[in-house]
Amino acid sequence: MGLSQFKLALDTSLEATPGFVATSNRFAQLQEVSGSTKRSGGGDGGGGPSGRAVRLSDDQRDAMGFAGEWLAFQWLERHHDSDFTPAGWVSAYRRTVFPGEGDDGLGWDFQVPTRQGELRYEVKTTVSDGGQIELGETQVLAAQEHSRNDWWRLIVVTNVLNANRRLRILPNPFGPRARGRYVFVGQGLRLRYVFD
Repeated sequence: MGLSQFKLALDTSLEATPGFVATSNRFAQLQEVSGSTKRSGGGDGGGGPSGRAVRLSDDQRDAMGFAGEWLAFQWLERHHDSDFTPAGWVSAYRRTVFPGEGDDGLGWDFQVPTRQGELRYEVKTTVSDGGQIELGETQVLAAQEHSRNDWWRLIVVTNVLNANRRLRILPNPFGPRARGRYVFVGQGLRLRYVFD
């Protein structure tokens, strides 16, 4: 099944869960976490039933990423009315539904013009309840660039493939609203340098 047919299945499942697109446009409440807090589960796949990271194939990751963005598109259409158009879907997944190539190097998947400025939404998707996501290089740079405002935001879609799916808006992890609400997990940061 290609992504176009998969979209039809998502549309049918969305009809069965109409509350999904009615989710509030407010930031989700996050608990304060300490640096020693560890959650099981991987970035893209989320945790499995036994707490282990779910290992997905490239095709499965692609389908899950598209599903999250398509569901986020539905939510954005409802909450941003005439400010949001299909042109605001800027990632490469847009080509599955709309003309145009899209650009995965921007650091966000959707952009919505508002009177105050342009909102940028990065979508992260899990097949489980979530609790951990991974940001790529361009996403980190975009989040850092907008750390003093709320223009760069995360949309996290959990349980994307079942009726328990939820959408939550999370604040920029580098912004003041997120202090104490995230823990950076992993071995460290990869740095590039050049000798004189």
